[in-house]
Amino acid sequence: MRVAMHLARLELAAYMLTVCRMDSLAIGAALALASRDHRDSEIARRVSPYAAGLAVGGLVALVAATRTTLFVGFWMDTVGICPVGFLSGACLVVPLTSRPGSPACRLTNARWLAFFGKYTYALYCFNQPLTMALARQGLNGDRFTKLLHSRCIGVVAFDALALAVTAAFAFSGWHLFEKHFLRLKDLPALRQNARV
Repeated sequence: MRVAMHLARLELAAYMLTVCRMDSLAIGAALALASRDHRDSEIARRVSPYAAGLAVGGLVALVAATRTTLFVGFWMDTVGICPVGFLSGACLVVPLTSRPGSPACRLTNARWLAFFGKYTYALYCFNQPLTMALARQGLNGDRFTKLLHSRCIGVVAFDALALAVTAAFAFSGWHLFEKHFLRLKDLPALRQNARV
């Protein structure tokens, strides 16, 4: 689908449409299933270092061939997304298979990570529109660079502002909208053991 969208000159759709990101979603779904079974978790734990190594190798080869780390252009925006999904999945295996009390378990159970995990979908939804809205108001990396006399500090300052605004919208959106839909999962008709 990503290739087809690129050939149709719909590059943004290739990057953003759900159907074009099914490989990454499938990796996440497979890991969610594996985490429910000890044998499958063990297989994922053994395979994940190889998946991570191959993914990093693939990304390095693509960056060398395309001379960019940005997800723009045909190769990075189609083939390049696959190793990112596998690398992300391999990284997720670490907290899923780590022992309680281990450093990996403590790190992945940190409260600040739990915050971002809870509001992650809202963060995803609000991120781009809010960043673009801030930029249209003149609040962008260039403006902060001039104010702070440093490109690096200016970009970091703009990113911190964008993250804070996005987090505030995500928090509000989750409490005003998303959590009400999540409660629908508890309806008797939608329970897994409900009879038809």
